Amino acid sequence: MNTPKTGLPYRAWEGARESGNWNRTNLIHKDTLPADMTDQFRDLAQSYLTPHEAEIGRQATFNYMRLARVEVAQHSHRVYYVFPTAASPRVLVLPSQQRIWQIAGAALGALLVLFLLVRLIA
Repeated sequence: MNTPKTGLPYRAWEGARESGNWNRTNLIHKDTLPADMTDQFRDLAQSYLTPHEAEIGRQATFNYMRLARVEVAQHSHRVYYVFPTAASPRVLVLPSQQRIWQIAGAALGALLVLFLLVRLIA
């Protein structure tokens, strides 16, 4: 499996990869793609199935899973990722991009204060 290039944080991808309930489908170039695939994934999959020059046909196996990304106005510092597992949906709560920048700024500020204190004492 390949990690998506954009749109999904690593922790959400790992959680889905480890415990997600993945759908598997085997297709040949004449098959129609499953209806629950997104248009973006459908276009990508179709490009792999289309035979190229001098090919008779193609076959591919796809693993896919629907995943929801949810932001709630009352919790603007969190992003929720929901995906199906064998038992029930799993929710991963991750910090928003804004919260990550706030934490990084606070850590950088603390390091700067520590550096200045060390310089004053030395």
